[in-house]
Amino acid sequence: MSGRIALICGVAMLVALPGLGRAQNSASGEMAPMPLSPGVTSVPDAPLPAPAPSTTAPLPAPDLPQSSLTVPPGLTGGAPSSDQAVANRQDSSGTQSSHAEAPVQVPPVWLRRPVAVLDVLDKEDGAVRRIKVPVGSSATEGRLAVAVGACVVRPPDMTPDAAIFVTVIAQRVGATVSDAKDQGGQDVSAPLFRGWLIRSEPGATVVGDAAVTFRLIGCEGGSR
Repeated sequence: MSGRIALICGVAMLVALPGLGRAQNSASGEMAPMPLSPGVTSVPDAPLPAPAPSTTAPLPAPDLPQSSLTVPPGLTGGAPSSDQAVANRQDSSGTQSSHAEAPVQVPPVWLRRPVAVLDVLDKEDGAVRRIKVPVGSSATEGRLAVAVGACVVRPPDMTPDAAIFVTVIAQRVGATVSDAKDQGGQDVSAPLFRGWLIRSEPGATVVGDAAVTFRLIGCEGGSR
């Protein structure tokens, strides 16, 4: 009995072996071998390309205006060179030249005149009176005494103008400039104005107080 069972088991095992082989073959057929990855070839480090040359054009130079220097009137040539200056001072023998240059004559800017001409305005009644005061003397109008120290005018070849140097003093009633000089200035007050009056200057033509005003008109007489 036991022998029969062993025989049956052996037959069954023989029958099962071919199927197991086919299953293994089919399994091995389904799993295809994976291909090996190709070798990576290392790329050498390539040098960086050189920068492209700059194509920007250089900036143009600015256009500078040509300076035009005008020669002052009276100067027709440039300054002499050092050699010319030495030649002018020395003669051919090397001695100092006896010819000296004449000094430049500067025309006068103002011409002195002996008499000042003033208009006197009385502000109480509006009357205007013209007076003439010689240089070095004084005149009294109301409480004001005006002393003229100088009177000058422009030369004929210049724009006409006149100027006077005056001292204006407010006096006490009955006092005079001569009294002030004799008594040390006790009879008069301090000067209201001392300076130049210029006819061409609107702010320097008139001087006075609340009652009397002096206005410069000009100068008279020949040169002093």
